[in-house]
Amino acid sequence: MANRHFKPRGFSLTFRLSLSFTLLIIILMGFIGFSIFIRDRDTFTKDTINRGWSLVHTTNVVARDAISSKRYNALNEVLTKLKSDGFVMEAAVYDEEGKVVAFGGPGNEFEGNTYFNTAYKKVDKEKLVALKNEDKNIVAFAFASPISDDTGKIFGYTHILVDFSKTLRHLKQTGYNLIVIFVITVLVGLIIARYVVVKAVGKPVEELMKATEKVSLGDFSSRLDVTRNDELGRLAQAFNIMSDQLGVLFNSIKHVVSEMNATSGLIVHRSENYEKTDSSVQKEFMKEINHGAKKLNRISLQLDSLALQFKTREQ
Repeated sequence: MANRHFKPRGFSLTFRLSLSFTLLIIILMGFIGFSIFIRDRDTFTKDTINRGWSLVHTTNVVARDAISSKRYNALNEVLTKLKSDGFVMEAAVYDEEGKVVAFGGPGNEFEGNTYFNTAYKKVDKEKLVALKNEDKNIVAFAFASPISDDTGKIFGYTHILVDFSKTLRHLKQTGYNLIVIFVITVLVGLIIARYVVVKAVGKPVEELMKATEKVSLGDFSSRLDVTRNDELGRLAQAFNIMSDQLGVLFNSIKHVVSEMNATSGLIVHRSENYEKTDSSVQKEFMKEINHGAKKLNRISLQLDSLALQFKTREQ
């Protein structure tokens, strides 16, 4: 029979289980973090747009009266106040001919405004444009709306530019915080998973390996403590039963071999002294030798019966 020793390679079972749990945590935390970021982004964007349209509609009411009466002081004050909280960057109202009649912006200087100098002033319906920076991120929303009455008559046009850069910075900070939480959670999860796996799986498996090594060396006295009712507990119980049965089997073999040695020794001793004795003693020796041979035959049958209890692979 070839003596083959196979040394397994690769990572330990506890490491692979810990890695599996960690990957699961990474996937779950990544999905949750991404979902939270997308939800916040969509919510902030929707709130910004809804608030922007609300300001446009409010401005339209004041602007319609101002254009009708040709009095724009109150309208200019309204547009200037819109910028007080920093949400509105710039606002402008045009008359029906496309001429600016009120403006609220940096220094209230319409001529220096890049967007409103290039914006399409006359719109036949409400229009929303997202303005992006060089990184393709939305930094502002431009709202445009006709100023009309209930009959649909157009008096002028309202253009409002609202700031989205603060929200963008908040979203970036939120993303950064989520990444930090993600990394910390993964590290803590790895430590906890490693501890739980080593305690729940690693230690019982190590004890089973040590007991198995003792059995392979012929020591059947090792027993595993069965303190759990899961798969590892049932495995430990099965090992104890196997060790007991192997112990009983090898004790039987040991007893049979002892009898075989005693009987064969008696036959050898009688055979060696057979010629040195008289005929009456020789008859007694022959009876003992015959009896010992029959006993050896019975022992041989017992060994065959014991051998049939083993199942091995053909080599």
